[in-house]
Amino acid sequence: MANRLEFDPALMPCPDFTDEFYAAFRNSLIIDPNHAGVTNNQEAASHLKGQWEVVNTRLRIQYQAQVLADQEEADRRREEADELQKQRETEDRERVLEQAKEVEKKRIPAYSFVTGEGAHRKPLRIHPYAEKLMSARKYVPLWYFLPEAALEAKERAKEVLDTNHYQIANEGGESSSSALVLVGTHSIRASPNAVPDAKLTWSQVILARGAYLKALSLGDWPNEHVKMFAEFFACMDTSEELNAKGGVRALVLYQAEMRMDWFKANERQKPYDLAVTNKEVLEDCWKAVRREEFEKTLKDMRAEARPTQSHSRSNLVAGSSHGKGARHSPYPTTTQRRTSGIVKAEEDLESFDRSFRESNQVQLPRCHRCLGRDRHDVRTCSRTTIRNGKKKVLCHWNKGGYLEISQGIHAGLELCAEWQRPNGCTSHAHQEKHRCSGCASASHGVQNCPEGVESPRPVHAQR
Repeated sequence: MANRLEFDPALMPCPDFTDEFYAAFRNSLIIDPNHAGVTNNQEAASHLKGQWEVVNTRLRIQYQAQVLADQEEADRRREEADELQKQRETEDRERVLEQAKEVEKKRIPAYSFVTGEGAHRKPLRIHPYAEKLMSARKYVPLWYFLPEAALEAKERAKEVLDTNHYQIANEGGESSSSALVLVGTHSIRASPNAVPDAKLTWSQVILARGAYLKALSLGDWPNEHVKMFAEFFACMDTSEELNAKGGVRALVLYQAEMRMDWFKANERQKPYDLAVTNKEVLEDCWKAVRREEFEKTLKDMRAEARPTQSHSRSNLVAGSSHGKGARHSPYPTTTQRRTSGIVKAEEDLESFDRSFRESNQVQLPRCHRCLGRDRHDVRTCSRTTIRNGKKKVLCHWNKGGYLEISQGIHAGLELCAEWQRPNGCTSHAHQEKHRCSGCASASHGVQNCPEGVESPRPVHAQR
């Protein structure tokens, strides 16, 4: 590619080759045998001028081509810039239209209506938080359908007009995409006065269920689901449990347990017929009712057996005559407690608790370190004695996170964790590690260790 010209050759004046400055050039041409036609200064000057004009003409052609190429490049860039600008404008218009569509999606459509035709039913008046959950087909406590919840919703609606405050809220719950946002204090949120279903009275359940069944329309539930919920409450109305002592309380607990469980099952895509009575859950509710009654009776008996403050004062005065510093406990004596039946009631309550736990809870496996079956973090157990508290633990956690025997002839031996589990370890690659973490025996794992056997419960002595 020829070198770029930075000037217009047409603007260059032709030199005067007859000048004395070019005398050396002219003499060179005159004596040059290759230029036989040049014999004097005039012919030499003419020859130099002709050569200059040839070179200048070639430069002019090059310059014109260069100018034309620059013009074409400028036109091309201008066209590209215009095209890019048009593309940006098109993208901006599309972005604005897309944003308008998003806004329109969030906006409630203005549906058509029949002029002159009014409402066919009484509008639902429920708490806005309950309305939000019902629309999403989620579990809602029955308290939100009581008159006090409607009154709270009415008062909260007034706050929308009277306040303009903001608070920080977590948008998205516990999900990884959650974010902190500013929301109005009057926005839809749970009520701090809400009462769990298990703490409602039977009268409150009856009062709230009608509004609850009407509110099912907010979630557009299929007819079979609406019928199921209605039969669920109707079955409790005709239940034989209502005629038994404590049956009302048992049905309140049953309603609270089963309705919440059904919504959880529905979220797992495994719903069931809620109208079918679950006998096992109902029996558990009866056990809870009996325990509540038992605890209430025991509390009343303790209150009756506790001497009054005036009686305690008289005991103190009377006791002073028997010796200086003699004092009487303000709490009932062993004889008073036995006479009033408190001791027997406490033993019955303890027996009830024990039988309830044994019939309703699965026994936990032993901790590999302390041999305890109570709930604690067995992966980082730091207890210093085994479950009976009379003997130090045999192992400690090493740097690798495994149990290692810290005393005796096997000190420093790292144990197999699988061997300590209920099913044991079937591998034969590390037989030396198959020792109990409670007593270092190779005949069993910690789940069968005699060090963890509970001692017999003491029998109450006759008082």
